[in-house]
Amino acid sequence: MVREGIVLGHGISIKGIEVDRAKIDVIEKLAPPTNVKGVRSFLGHSKLKSSPVIVAPDWKLPFTLMCDASDFTIGGVLGHQKGPEVIVYIDHSALRYLFAKKDANPRLLCWSLLLQEFDLEIKDKKGT
Repeated sequence: MVREGIVLGHGISIKGIEVDRAKIDVIEKLAPPTNVKGVRSFLGHSKLKSSPVIVAPDWKLPFTLMCDASDFTIGGVLGHQKGPEVIVYIDHSALRYLFAKKDANPRLLCWSLLLQEFDLEIKDKKGT
């Protein structure tokens, strides 16, 4: 039986998941960036210094979904929170409108039915 090893550049052992020290040393020895392209490259490399969270979710715990969007990008965070359901934080009332609308077109009805399979609590958050 294998007690430890390296998988996708991360050391796996009884202690958990750790980044391979050789990779950290290489990143720390990189020359400081001098232009925008260099900064982007450095930021991409520096992300490799931390190990990813590779843990199966505890399906007994509820989830929190936080979403945000702008004209240029979208983002989201899925996390665990103590409580009975999934809490969705949104900065607009699109989902609330979807659940309240009685005479929706078939596509909106499909989305509404799909979302109603989940125990969702929708909370407003102030947008920017």
